[in-house]
Amino acid sequence: MDYQILIGGVDLTSNLIEGSLTVNKNLNTKNSMSCSILKREEDNFSISPGQEITVVNDGEIIYGGLIQKAPHKRISKGNSKTLKIEISTMAYEQITGRRTVAGTWENTYAGVIVQSLTQTWLSTEGITVGEIDSGVLIEKYSVKAKSIKGIIDDLAEASGFQWWISMDKKLYFKVINSAEECPYNIGPGYSFTDYDDVSLDNDLSRYANKVFVLGKEINGQRVMGAAEDQVEIEKMASLYGSGVYGITVINNNITSNSEAQIVAQNILKAKLFNSKLSFKTNTSGFKPGQIIKVQLSEFEELKTEKTFIIESVRAVDVRTKLKFFISARSFTSETTYGEQKDWTDAFKNFVNKDDENKGDNYIDLNFNAEFLRAPYGPAIEFEFEEVSAGSSGYAFPPSVSVGLQYDPLIPHDGSLPYNYSITPFVSLVSHEVSGILYYRGFKVHWIGDNVPESIPNTYVSAIAMIRK
Repeated sequence: MDYQILIGGVDLTSNLIEGSLTVNKNLNTKNSMSCSILKREEDNFSISPGQEITVVNDGEIIYGGLIQKAPHKRISKGNSKTLKIEISTMAYEQITGRRTVAGTWENTYAGVIVQSLTQTWLSTEGITVGEIDSGVLIEKYSVKAKSIKGIIDDLAEASGFQWWISMDKKLYFKVINSAEECPYNIGPGYSFTDYDDVSLDNDLSRYANKVFVLGKEINGQRVMGAAEDQVEIEKMASLYGSGVYGITVINNNITSNSEAQIVAQNILKAKLFNSKLSFKTNTSGFKPGQIIKVQLSEFEELKTEKTFIIESVRAVDVRTKLKFFISARSFTSETTYGEQKDWTDAFKNFVNKDDENKGDNYIDLNFNAEFLRAPYGPAIEFEFEEVSAGSSGYAFPPSVSVGLQYDPLIPHDGSLPYNYSITPFVSLVSHEVSGILYYRGFKVHWIGDNVPESIPNTYVSAIAMIRK
C-alpha cells in the first residue's frame, strides 16, 4: 500500500478494514480521522483511547492526533475471537480545546498572546511554537476560564488570520498572504492534470459586503466599528434590491472603536468572496490554507485565472491508495482569512466571551435577525431556539438590550428619542408540557408619539440573554 496507519508507533495497515479510512482536514476548524481495525486472535496489539495515531501517505504524515473512542465489537461466530475496533480520533488542534486557562492581557499583540499560551501550556502536550505573526494589537483581553482553542479562535478572528498545528506539532498563527502556495495549479500552462468532478458554486450564506462589529459597552455607549465595500454593494444591487448583505459580530473583549474598526475590516475581507471550488484527485500534497490558481474556460467565472484558498481536504482509502476530495474558496491577494461564522455563531461567542456573562449562566439563543434596516414597522420579532419559562431555573422573559441607531458609516447628529417595550411570545411550534410553557421569542414594540414607519439610514439591533 502507498499509505500506512500507525497506532502507538505500530504499523497496523494490514489490519485496516478496506473502505473504512476517512481523514478530514479543515482550515481553522476541527480535523478528524476515523477507521476500523480488524484484530484477530493471533494479533498481539492493543488499542485504547489516548494513544497517538498517524496516517502516512507516500512517506508524508498527512494526519496526526489521539484516539478519542475505540469501541471493540466481536464479529466472528463460534469459538473465533476476531474483533472489529471502530476508531474515532481528535487531531492535535483539539488538544487546545481541553486546556482551560485564565488570564488578562493589555496592549499586547495577538501573536504574543498565542506564543505565550503555546510555551506556557501547550508545551507539556508536545506542541511547540512554529511561525507566529504579530496580528492585531489587543487593548485588553481578559478570560476567567476559557479553552486555549477559544482564545486563539478569538485572536485569529480579530486579526483576520488562520491558525493550525502541523503534523510535527508546531503551532502556526499567520496572515493568509504568507501562506504557502499549492504545489499544483489547474489550467493552461500547468502540467497538473490529475483532477476530475470539478464543481463551482456561489453561496450567499457565506457572503457579506457590510460588517458591523459591536464591542463592550462603556459609559452607556457600545463600542462599534463598521466596514463596507461599495463596489460589491452596487454589483449586488444590480441584481436585486439594495445590494447590502450585512452581518454583525459581537465581542465584549473589544474595548475601542479603532479596534472594532480593524476587526470589521478584516472580517469584511474574508467574507467578500463566495465562490466555492471542489474537485477530486489521486495526488497528495494538498493542504488546507494553501493557495491554488485555477483557470477553466468551461466555467464563465474561470475564463480568466482565479485564486482560491483550500479550505478542506478529505482523504478516503480506495484499495491500496488514497483518493483526495478538495474544497476551496475564492480569494484575492488583499484578502485576510478568518474562520467563517454566521450571525448566530457570533452571538453564541459573545455569550461565552463576556467574563461576567458565561455560557454556564446563560442559555444560547439563535436569532433569525441581525441588524435590521428600517423601515422596521411598529414591532420587531426576534425568534430563538426553544427555551422554557420557569424550567431548570431560567428566568423569563429574557434580559434584552434593543437599540435603534444610525448607520455608523453615514454622518449623523443627535440620537433618536424612541423607547420600546418587550413582550415574550409563543409561536405556533411552541407547546406546553407538564405545566411548563415553552417560548420561541420576544417582540419589541416601539413606544412614543408619532413614531415613524421608516427612519432612513437607521438600524435596529438586539441582544438577549436568559439568566439561570
